Amino acid sequence: MQQLTSPALDEFAAAARHLNFAKAAAELGLHPSVFSRRIKDLERQLNVRLFDRDTRRVALTDAGAVLLEHARDIHTRLHDAATAIAALSSKPAGTLRLTVPVLFGQLHIAPLIPKFLARHPDLKLELTFSDKYEDLAQSGFDAAVRIGALEAGGNLRVRKLAPNRRILCASPAYLAAAGTPRHPSDLAQHRLLSFRPIARQVWRLRSPGGVIDVAVDPVLTSDNMEPLRLAAVAGAGIAIVAVFGAAQDIAEGRLVTVLRDYQPLESTISVVYRDAPHLPRRVRVLIDFLVEAFRGTPPWEVARHKAGKKRR
Repeated sequence: MQQLTSPALDEFAAAARHLNFAKAAAELGLHPSVFSRRIKDLERQLNVRLFDRDTRRVALTDAGAVLLEHARDIHTRLHDAATAIAALSSKPAGTLRLTVPVLFGQLHIAPLIPKFLARHPDLKLELTFSDKYEDLAQSGFDAAVRIGALEAGGNLRVRKLAPNRRILCASPAYLAAAGTPRHPSDLAQHRLLSFRPIARQVWRLRSPGGVIDVAVDPVLTSDNMEPLRLAAVAGAGIAIVAVFGAAQDIAEGRLVTVLRDYQPLESTISVVYRDAPHLPRRVRVLIDFLVEAFRGTPPWEVARHKAGKKRR
């Protein structure tokens, strides 16, 4: 059996749509006799009757109904393919809505925005700074940068940008006055500064023997890391801070790592976006841009190492 051609399917679909060969021929700009002959040729090729026809009516046979269903599916797939290819080849345009964590966004996303807009001049960007985990489908955001362990699944896809290394640290002045802890159990004797606005909580630390949980009673809690960093630098106590926000303080000696063998578990900085059959071009270029920007050693780790070398 010969393969069906797109013109043959188009002609068959027109006949099935109108159930009138003269009208179908007129739609395609063919002479009725030519159109009728081509339908007969298609029936001979398939060795089935596709239409029952007499002088008064034209109707699909069972075989014709089956072919029509597949023809519609083929046309839908071709349309989807053409749409996807057009999206890939066209310039990204429209409005792109991105939400980012407050501190990380200010320090490490905001400086990238001018380069992104220069690269894609037809795009408009709405950038929201929030530590709230937004439901992308309900909020209308195209993508979100998030900090924490995430896995793809459901209606989301995830691309890792960088590791999020965190440390226990304090100022030299605080340690000189209060002493340096040697074991996590010593933390009970210290003033602690902790992320998450709850009265009592647990610090989960990686130890030489595995993961341990340490109950803590902080004197300061915050849902933003910046107050914790500032308080630690000022000598208010021991804090868990993300290196991306405190690299300069660490490199220049304003903060000192404590309990090096008992550090917080590392998490991940990722970009999250909706799982769709055809990702909009504007979202694709954003994802690619962010992955490219954070490829390799995170910029805050590079800055920390450079500053440390200058001090030496």
